[in-house]
Amino acid sequence: MTVPYVVAHCENITVAGRRLKVATVDAPVGKTYGANGTAKDHGNPLDVDPI
Repeated sequence: MTVPYVVAHCENITVAGRRLKVATVDAPVGKTYGANGTAKDHGNPLDVDPI
């Protein structure tokens, strides 16, 4: 699947005293995908590979 655009987000979180960056992208269909390992490990976003 391809999409014409995505909206990228970066968020700081703290896990076990460590500051981490969570990168996600929102596709026009309204779904959120994880763009880095931290997003995949510490959230519920979909895998970005299908888009």
